[in-house]
Amino acid sequence: MNFSKLLENIDKKEAKSMLAIRNGMGIRDKFWDDFLLLLNDAESLAELLGVSIEKVSTWRSKIHNALKNVKSSDATLIPREKGKLLKTGLPENI
Repeated sequence: MNFSKLLENIDKKEAKSMLAIRNGMGIRDKFWDDFLLLLNDAESLAELLGVSIEKVSTWRSKIHNALKNVKSSDATLIPREKGKLLKTGLPENI
């Protein structure tokens, strides 16, 4: 199985959320830890962003699930297909 086949098996919505998680990790290693701390004040954050507090209250579990998926995905090794052995010009019996 190669990388493109693996991506085909991932749901598009999940892939986009995983991309967002990776983008946050690229900004700073502890980005999502800090963002989750910000969610402790859901009421103020909801006001700032103009969304309902109910919507903000769902973000913690969504972020945790996406983080778990990214960590699981990154920990999974993708088996390589057998490559061809190239002759280097060295004697075969070394």
